[in-house]
Amino acid sequence: MVPGVRSADELTVHRQTLVYRLKKVQQLTGLHPSSAEGTALVWLAFTGALRAGLDMAEIDV
Repeated sequence: MVPGVRSADELTVHRQTLVYRLKKVQQLTGLHPSSAEGTALVWLAFTGALRAGLDMAEIDV
């Protein structure tokens, strides 16, 4: 199976959409979301935002 297809399927997006979004995360944050450290830091950021009650739809990037 092509890398990323399973993740894209689970997110119900096209594989290239997932690739684009991961590149966008990297551009905006400087983190590599495909690395262990990047994955952990992105997860911590989203978890912190959710626990702080931030509405992710209101965050403009």
